[in-house]
Amino acid sequence: MHGQYGNPLNKYIRHYEGLSYDVDLLHQKHQRAKRAVSHEEQFLRLDFHAHGRQFNLRMKRDTSLFSDDFKVEISNQKPVEEPKKDDPQLLRKKRATQAEKNTCQLYIQTDHLFYKHYGTREAVIAQISSHVKAIDTIYQSTDFSGIRNISFMVKRIRINTTVDEKDSSNPFRFPNIGVEKFLELNSEQNHDDYCLAYVFTDRDFDDGVLGLAWVGAPSERRTAQ
Repeated sequence: MHGQYGNPLNKYIRHYEGLSYDVDLLHQKHQRAKRAVSHEEQFLRLDFHAHGRQFNLRMKRDTSLFSDDFKVEISNQKPVEEPKKDDPQLLRKKRATQAEKNTCQLYIQTDHLFYKHYGTREAVIAQISSHVKAIDTIYQSTDFSGIRNISFMVKRIRINTTVDEKDSSNPFRFPNIGVEKFLELNSEQNHDDYCLAYVFTDRDFDDGVLGLAWVGAPSERRTAQ
């Protein structure tokens, strides 16, 4: 595997090296690693040359962002409960009791447009994991007036596929929903079992809005920001 040396990508990135590798072969290795029982076989390896040096990646599935009772719901399928921490096929790192107290458990939905953009269950979950990991990293390293080590874990994911686009019970099925209405539809659902609830979508909202959330305060009405 070799990179294309020194090609500019755009006006911001002057040095860009594209990689060429066998995508199908890597996917096959990934599938084998997911099914592996032994610890050593759970690693996925990828070797390539870039920036004048050789890289030998040894990757392993990161489950630290998902709760022990994590579930995935998909259209026309029974909810899938992921293996718990005592499952011999999953070497999950245990978090300390104190850390659990500072953990915010999340419920994340994706609408059919988000699924249409990424195409597969695995790609959707990977996107969610990437975003939650970024948030978790920021909060873990921030001191909020003496409050430290705040973390996030995904407890439940609901993936609305293209099948849900025609489902009359799906509140997000309409193509043209304003950002405030979109937030309102999410708020109408029961999220009592979760610290926070999000909906991921691939929509272009007016005025370049990327997202909206309720901001509350004691003895005050909540406002959207």
